Order: sequence, then C-alpha cells, then structure tokens
Amino acid sequence: MIEKIFEKIAAWAAQEDAIRAVIIEGSRGRNDNRVDRFSDYDLNLYVTDVAKFTQRDDWIEQFAPIWAMEKETDPEGEFSRLVLFEGGYDIDFKLIPSSRLQTLIKGQTLPDDYQRGYKVVLDKDGVTARLPQPGYKAAPKKKPGEAEFLYAVNVFWFELYHLVKNLHRQELWHAKIRDACIKRRLLQMIEWHAQASHHWDYDTWVAGKYMQSWVAPDIWQAFFQIYPHFDQEDSWRAACALMPLYHRLAGETAQRLGYTYPYEMDKAISEYILANSPV
Repeated sequence: MIEKIFEKIAAWAAQEDAIRAVIIEGSRGRNDNRVDRFSDYDLNLYVTDVAKFTQRDDWIEQFAPIWAMEKETDPEGEFSRLVLFEGGYDIDFKLIPSSRLQTLIKGQTLPDDYQRGYKVVLDKDGVTARLPQPGYKAAPKKKPGEAEFLYAVNVFWFELYHLVKNLHRQELWHAKIRDACIKRRLLQMIEWHAQASHHWDYDTWVAGKYMQSWVAPDIWQAFFQIYPHFDQEDSWRAACALMPLYHRLAGETAQRLGYTYPYEMDKAISEYILANSPV
C-alpha cells in the first residue's frame, strides 16, 4: 500500500536533520474527493542541504524497490525525483531549500499549487503556522494580451499546414509530433475560451485535468473527432474536424476579449488545406 511507503518516508524525515519540514500538495494535500488508488503523494521536502539529496539517490531506495524514476529541475531551481515504486505506487519528491519557507512567510504568499490546499506533515522549527492559509481555489489566470493571442493563433495554423504536408509525404511519425504541438495550442485556446466565457479565476486546472467538468458539453463531444489513428486517412479526417472547432473557439474568444480575429488568414489556410487532400 502506498500509505505504508508514505509512513516510512515520514518516519525517516523525522530523523533526518537536514529535512526541516514536509508538506503535501496536490490532491492528497487538499483532501480532494477525487483521490483514488492511482493518486500519488506530492511531497515537498524543505531541506538545509539540497545537494545532499540530489547528488545521490540511495536515500530513496530504502522505502521500497524502485521500478522507475524521473529527475527534473524546474525554472526556479527546485529539484524533483518522480518515483514509481514496486506495486505501481507513485510518490513525487520535491527538494526545496528550507529558507524558501521564510520567504513565503515574509511575503505572505503561497505557490499556486498551495493555493488549492496543502497539508503540513512535519515542521521541526515551528514555522509553517505562519504560512498564509490557502484559498482552496486556483490563482486567477492572466488574460492574454492581443499580441500573445494572435501569436498563438498563428502558430496553430502554421503547424496545421505542416501537419498536412507531412501527411502528403506519409511522414506519419513526424505528423504525430506536429499534432502534439497543435494540441498544446488547442488546449491553450480551450482554456482561454472557458475563462473568457466565465471569468479569469474560472478554474481550468492544468494540462487538461478534469476537463469534462469545465468545458461546455458540445465542445467536449467535439474532442472525440480530433484524435487520429497512426494512419494517413484517419489523420486527414481528424485535421478536417479540428479546423472548424478551432475556428469557433478562437473566434469566440477573440470576440469576448475585444480582439480582432484574423478570419482572412484562417479562411485562406483552411481552404488551401481542404483543396490539397493527401488521400
């Protein structure tokens, strides 16, 4: 059970002097009712010596046999060890300088992930009580400026044109890479559309999580048509289904933001693509 591994980690952290605090974020930190047997533990370890835990990984091996591990460093210089233990138990460790807690206390600010809720597991110095209380909701999203919006639209259509070129050449693998970029741009527009339709603190989560709960039902149904098989003909079908969906989402979003959508560019590229079927 993942709880048994967590208990081992908590007991170890209590004895490890370099670890000053442990905080759970994510679904288990906010007591989300969507927690299930696949839910991981997102553990933030506030430590006095980050290098002690990043220069070697044998400290992780004591908790359970490891199936796989991914190492990450985020833009703020925080190190993570994303660990899949034997049995399919997923625990993510983030290693953060303990001084960061004092920064949060002094500024009375919380990271975005903590705004949704967090749970203090360990606090050896008695400082976490001075952290701000979470609002139990996401931080408001930033409304895109017109230049940012138009750039996103341009990249979408640029990539879609190239995807169709790949299909003509039967470069199916490369077409999938293009399609991944297109879907990232589509997701960005889906989020903007939802927020522009409601308000800028409307919760669109991250990376499409729980999307069925925050997009309109008819938009959700349209998604079933835009993911193709590894196949030229089906990829072409999905591209044809994608164009009117993006046209609607981006056009409505531009209108709600008071921006001018480039309908002429949209029309020119759409017509060019449709006139040059690869199948």
